[in-house]
Amino acid sequence: MDLGSYCEFVTFNTPQIATEGTFKVNRNCSADINLSVGGLAAQVQVTRDKQMYAGRFQAQDGAVSGTTSGVRQ
Repeated sequence: MDLGSYCEFVTFNTPQIATEGTFKVNRNCSADINLSVGGLAAQVQVTRDKQMYAGRFQAQDGAVSGTTSGVRQ
C-alpha cells in the first residue's frame, strides 16, 4: 500500500506537504533523496534496521541547506 510522500518543515511549522520523488538506498546504507518539493536533494545515512536516517540536504538550487532526519512510521 502506497501512503504517499510528505515533507513537514519543523523549523517553519508547516503542515504536511505532498511531494513526489525518489529515496534510493545504496548497499553501504547511504541513501540519495530527490524530491520535487523545492528541488530537494539529500545525502543521508540509514540505520542498519532502516528505521531512521540522518544527513544533509540542499534545495532551491543551493539557496537553502541544512540537516535532515527521518523516522519510519
